[in-house]
Amino acid sequence: AVAEAKTSFERAMKTDDENSDGRRGLAEVAVLESDWEAAVEHALTATELFFQNPMAHYLLARGLEGLGDDDHAKIAYGVAITQAPGFRAAREHHLAQLERLGESAAAAEQKAAVEAIAAASVLEDAAAADDVDKVAAVIEQRRAERRGAPTANSSSGDAVDVPSDQPPVVIVSGLPRSGTSMMMQMLDAGGLPAYTDEKREADSDNPRGYYEHENATRLASNRDWVPESRGKAVKIVAQLLSYLPRGERYRIVFMDRDLRDIVRSQRVMLDRLGREGGRLSPGRMMTTLDAQVAQVERLLANRPDIEAIFVDYDEVIGDPAGVSARVAGFVDGLDEAAMVAAVDGSLRRQSSNG
Repeated sequence: AVAEAKTSFERAMKTDDENSDGRRGLAEVAVLESDWEAAVEHALTATELFFQNPMAHYLLARGLEGLGDDDHAKIAYGVAITQAPGFRAAREHHLAQLERLGESAAAAEQKAAVEAIAAASVLEDAAAADDVDKVAAVIEQRRAERRGAPTANSSSGDAVDVPSDQPPVVIVSGLPRSGTSMMMQMLDAGGLPAYTDEKREADSDNPRGYYEHENATRLASNRDWVPESRGKAVKIVAQLLSYLPRGERYRIVFMDRDLRDIVRSQRVMLDRLGREGGRLSPGRMMTTLDAQVAQVERLLANRPDIEAIFVDYDEVIGDPAGVSARVAGFVDGLDEAAMVAAVDGSLRRQSSNG
């Protein structure tokens, strides 16, 4: 097969000797044959004919490394990776080179990137197969890694240039169907008044009410109301958090929930309303939702005016006292016993555990 490919590429070059694809193909054949000089010649020509060509730069790096020219090989690997950050083969070979050269710091950085790409590949395969349990497992691991990593924001909300006597805006956020209404009920019962207009009435999906305010749904276009919510709890959907204005101190209680449960709960609600759901499969929907959470995490890490804690929905149901104590330690002046009493475990219908 290699010989046939080589013949085909050579034939193409006879027709057009400035064919960058043909040159790249010959470079690939040369790498397979460990003909490093030919690999460098063809790959270098391919990059000269068309510079934005990560495969050609990668093949050039392979050829240079084969010839023992590590310095220029590192440059070529770097160009390939810059042009195609997800180019796994380029990163893996560059990692092997760095480890061989004993460059531990650069190797560690490259290894982390390779592992991230591998995890993304596993997640993509699981989502394509709609293996929701596998998708959930990978997402849980990725979240743990993201939240365990150092963040850019090491400042507390108190470091923000806001009057010391100005109470913070307490926000309950999360994806739809993640338990935000339940947390609002807990805070309200605990003594922190809810910022709500009570326009959205309780229904079978949220029997105790939604605790929403129309202003919060329009945060992207109108932020003048935010000072009104100081010293209160306001529910804001995760996708709108990036619109929070400067000049306030924010404390965010972000609700996590197993994405299998969220997707299932959303479908139940849509079925009850007689509406069709999106075209995405549950696995694809879960990866999309996790990407939105990751975007929120990046926001939280880079806004010194925001302090945040993550609260798991299932933990609230299973250990309301423990969660209430943690939230009360984050939001001052709450009645923990009243918060615990506000948790109604019978409301939990869609569970990944049965």
